[in-house]
Amino acid sequence: DAFMITNLDDRNGLVMAQNTRARVKTYSLRSMSDFKGRLLESGFDGMLLEINGREAFFRFIGRFNASNLLAVYGTAVMLGRDPMEVLTVMSTLTPANGRFEAIRSPRGYTAIVDYAHTPDKIRGCISVASEIAARSRQKIVVVYEPLTNRRQHFMKDDYQNCFDGAAKVYWLPSYL
Repeated sequence: DAFMITNLDDRNGLVMAQNTRARVKTYSLRSMSDFKGRLLESGFDGMLLEINGREAFFRFIGRFNASNLLAVYGTAVMLGRDPMEVLTVMSTLTPANGRFEAIRSPRGYTAIVDYAHTPDKIRGCISVASEIAARSRQKIVVVYEPLTNRRQHFMKDDYQNCFDGAAKVYWLPSYL
């Protein structure tokens, strides 16, 4: 009864399944697959996803989370759970604190908290935030606190373009 679920949107998704004897199931936001998702709406409050023809709202942000939600859905269904029950339960989930977490101010500002500290992760966060902000003509302001000051000196060249897309960047000192 073993199964493997793999992401067709990842170019190595099927490569990882080559030598398995398990039943292989696939998920994708872009291709035909066993568990097919389509991002219908996306904002700082969450996303509306269509999964295998059923719509549900999730309080997660970004295409990467849409893909993760598809993996969770596919796994739960493969474990024998009712698809509608899975979507209902998943729609009540909330993001982990500090992992692309949206916080709204009473004045309508949105803050995104993420523990991204490497240049690649920062670029990814800014890319997702920029995509959503552009639709509502919002600006991206980054407040960045490095994990440690020592590490920043070794990686300073990598940080050169990682804040592209931000209207303003505040680089705070690290206290570690």
